[in-house]
Amino acid sequence: MEYHAQRFLLARYMIEPMNPDKEDMTNPDTTTFPKVHLGKDGIMRVNYGHNPVLSTEGLLSVVERRLAITRTPTPVLVSMTGRPVVTPNQTSVMHEERYRSITTAVAYVTTEWYIQHLINIHLKVNKPPFPLFIFDTEEEAVPWLARFIYHEIP
Repeated sequence: MEYHAQRFLLARYMIEPMNPDKEDMTNPDTTTFPKVHLGKDGIMRVNYGHNPVLSTEGLLSVVERRLAITRTPTPVLVSMTGRPVVTPNQTSVMHEERYRSITTAVAYVTTEWYIQHLINIHLKVNKPPFPLFIFDTEEEAVPWLARFIYHEIP
């Protein structure tokens, strides 16, 4: 059975043309730099796309881009699909003061069982310093995140 699976994969990749826009998943050092923007609702959105490579370098770039957008603490909606590759020590950035100072809560949005499983393992092993929850849709996540939008008291 294993032999047939290998032949199928080999045939599949030899037939498909190379796509220069597609992330090269054979090289796990290729960091994914996600799209980052602040929504009108006050929620920072970070979209890693499909099959991202999650690295410390990528997460630090997200922090820098978030700081360039606003220094006000915001809730963050993170979305991704596929099968991400997580590099070692990537999650330690979430415990650094710079990240915590701009983050009030994090909602991961994905219907992928694999990603949900990775996040659940992370939550058990490395408790985040802010509320973090997993949702299937953005429509479910936004009302939960709205509770964590920073409002100045006059």
